[in-house]
Amino acid sequence: MANSNKKKWFGYGNFYCPHCGSRRNQGNERLCPKCGKNYSLKISLRGIPKQGGGVGFSPYVNHVSLKKYRKREKKTFWVWAPIISLIIASIILFELRDKIYDLESFLAACLVPVGGPLALIWIFWFWWYGINYKKYKNWDGVVTNKEIREYDETKRDGNGNKHREFSTFYTVYFRDTRGKEHKLVKRDNPGWFDFFEIGEQVRYHGKYTNYYEKYDKSHLESIPCAGCGAGLDPRQNYCSDCGCIVLKAP
Repeated sequence: MANSNKKKWFGYGNFYCPHCGSRRNQGNERLCPKCGKNYSLKISLRGIPKQGGGVGFSPYVNHVSLKKYRKREKKTFWVWAPIISLIIASIILFELRDKIYDLESFLAACLVPVGGPLALIWIFWFWWYGINYKKYKNWDGVVTNKEIREYDETKRDGNGNKHREFSTFYTVYFRDTRGKEHKLVKRDNPGWFDFFEIGEQVRYHGKYTNYYEKYDKSHLESIPCAGCGAGLDPRQNYCSDCGCIVLKAP
C-alpha cells in the first residue's frame, strides 16, 4: 500500500526529517521523499563518527525554520488562551447554576464570579506572552560565574496543615562585550548549569529563540535544540520534533 502524501501533524513519534527538515508524511515510510535519507538516525548516521558541533557560532540564527517555529508557538498561544478561558467560565457558571434564575442574575454572575477570574487569567496570559515572545537583543559574552542556592518556604496544604518545600535555584552569570551582566536562572533544573563552564564564550540569540549558544561545541555529545530544547545528535541538521535547524559551527 502506498504511503499517504498528507503531512503528519498529530500523533506520536517524530514529525520532521533530521537531515533536511521537511515535515514527514503520514504513514510508515522510512525514507524522506525530499532528501532520500532514512529517518532513523541509527541507520542514516551509521559509520559517521561523532564529532561534536564544531568550533564557532552558527550562521543560521535567522534561519526560516526558527521563524516558523516561533510563528507556530504564537498561533498555539492564541488558540489555547480563549479555549481555556471558555472552559473555566463554563465550570464557574455550572457551579452557580442554582443562583441563576433570569437574564439579570446571569449577567450578574458573569460580571464578578466569572469576569474577575477571567480578567486575572488574561492578565497572566499577556504577561507570559510578553516574557516569552519579546524580541531581545543578541549579545556575545563569557560565562563569569555559576551559583547554586537552596531555599525553603512554608506552605499550607488543602487541609490547612503547614509543610516545608525545598527548592534549588541554578544560576549562570554572563558578561557581554559591553560589560553588561546577564544571568540565566532555572529552578530545580541543573541542565543549563551543567552545560556551561566558567570562562567559555557564549552568544545569546534573543530575536527568535531565547537561546544560549556555546562557541566551542566540539566536545558535545548532545546539542540543545534552539526551539523545543530537545537534546540533539550533533551530526543531524534539524530537530526531529520541531523542525528547527541545529545551531552548530559551519
